[in-house]
Parts: sequence; structure tokens; C-alpha cells
Amino acid sequence: MITRNHDYPTLEMAMKRMTGMLLFVLCAALLIVGCASHGQVTRHNEVKQAIEKAKQEAKVTCTTKAQCDKAFILAKIFVSQNSIMDIRYSDHTMVLTFKPDYSGRIGLAAQKIPDVGESATISLIADCKHMNMMTIPGTYPYFDQCAERLMSVYTGFKPFIESGLR
Repeated sequence: MITRNHDYPTLEMAMKRMTGMLLFVLCAALLIVGCASHGQVTRHNEVKQAIEKAKQEAKVTCTTKAQCDKAFILAKIFVSQNSIMDIRYSDHTMVLTFKPDYSGRIGLAAQKIPDVGESATISLIADCKHMNMMTIPGTYPYFDQCAERLMSVYTGFKPFIESGLR
């Protein structure tokens, strides 16, 4: 006859204890991720709004054909100097790099849109690969790197063109 020593927990008791501890750890982890995610979502939204504002301001208006031609040449120089990607297409109204090939890299485009008379607006468009890609739930490994690069090109575009026009 087999007798049990009651000083040692049974396998069933040990499993219940382990399950309870695992549930506690899981709940604590979800609570931490949930709190971090809310703050992270708020920060991401604020950063995205700042990038969108910078994008809207990354425009130059020129008034004469000569000034517009020079401004667009400067825009082409800016695009080639500020993107790792090579120029894919370029004509008198558009310059476009290849799409970014690796996460965290940016591709750029500048476009000249005619306005009234000889005037035109030259604007910059930037794209960063995998900026909003989530890997582990709640983590965006390229968000900060992309945000920094996008803000840099958007806020640098207009001053670069204007300084070259002086």
C-alpha cells in the first residue's frame, strides 16, 4: 500500500499553484502593456500631427519662371542629398526617389505645381519604410527613427530652397 506524505504537495496542487502564478504574471504584463500603449498611442498621435504640420509647411511658392526653375533645381538637389535612395525619375515638374528598401529609410519626392501666371508651388513628400509597423504588441521599432528623419527633411526643405534663391 502506498501512503502519501502530506508534507509534500501533490502534482495537482503544484500545477494549480503554477497556473495561478502564471495568470498573475500575465495579468500584470497586460496591465503594464496597456498603460504603456495608451501613453505611446498619445505620443505617436502628437508626433504624427507635428510631422503632418511640417509636411504642410514644406512648400515654396515662386513667382517667375526663372525663379521657379531655379527653385526646382534646388529641390532636386535637396532630394538627392537627403535620401539614401537613388533618383528614380526626374523631369521639369517632379523628382522622385526609389521607395525605401530597408526599414527606417526615407524616400523623397518634390513636385512643382503651376499656380496663376508663371507662379508655382514646390512641395516635398517623404515616406519612411515601416514607420508604423508593430512588431511585438505595443512596440514600433522604427517610429522614432522615422519621425526624426521626416521632421528633419520637412523642416529643412523650405529654408534650403529659400537660402538658394537669395
